Amino acid sequence: MELENITHLQNLLELDLYENELEELPPAVLNFPRLTYLDLSFNHLRELPEDCLSGVPRLRELYFVQNKLSAIANVFGPVGNTLRTLELGANRIREIENLEPLRRLENLWLGKNKISTIQNLAPLTSLRVLSLQRNRLVEISTGLLPLTNLEELYLSENKITKIDNIHTLTKLRTLDLSMNEIPKIENLENLQELEELWLNSNKIEAMRDVELITKLPKLQTVYLEYNPLATDLQYRNKLVMLQPNLSQIDATPVIRKSERNVS
Repeated sequence: MELENITHLQNLLELDLYENELEELPPAVLNFPRLTYLDLSFNHLRELPEDCLSGVPRLRELYFVQNKLSAIANVFGPVGNTLRTLELGANRIREIENLEPLRRLENLWLGKNKISTIQNLAPLTSLRVLSLQRNRLVEISTGLLPLTNLEELYLSENKITKIDNIHTLTKLRTLDLSMNEIPKIENLENLQELEELWLNSNKIEAMRDVELITKLPKLQTVYLEYNPLATDLQYRNKLVMLQPNLSQIDATPVIRKSERNVS
């Protein structure tokens, strides 16, 4: 596709260039002053020109899924006050960097990359959703601590061995730590708004290792299947005894005796 053929569309609001085999983005070719949505996913982009976003000052959503980006380029200054969603999943990114201008960003997706450290996120205080699934994390570093408005955190499919450094995330409602190497639920006492906790496919062996769920009054859904403790035939009943507010364990709704009698 020749991008130059659409440059006259000055009133364009949404632009979808999904799966067009683009290998490069000509500098300043995106000159759409009213554009709010841009999808460049499933192309072959390896880098972004320095001024590629200078002509889209109202951009709110930007998607770069499944390209070949090895780094997060320093290109976000022109959309620092407008961008709300940034999706950089399924690239080759090794470091979180150059996101400082995005102080109003609410959704950041960085899954399926090669990131080994959670860092350089402190300026993103408006962030509500953060995904770092399927990266190379071995710990939850202190880089999350400033993100006090975070409501959803996805860290599945890493090599994390301990739940730590999330005590400041008191607005968190969903926490996904599935498919890691975590042996125990701990350090969640401050997360009083937590509703969903995903810890399936970890290394949790006994009920004593999940007792902390008693201190999470709003917890409704918990996933613990494919942990050693889930082989206990009374596993579900014991979880309900620990946390009576549970409405779903793994993929199955909790049906209490009173509900069975009614049916």
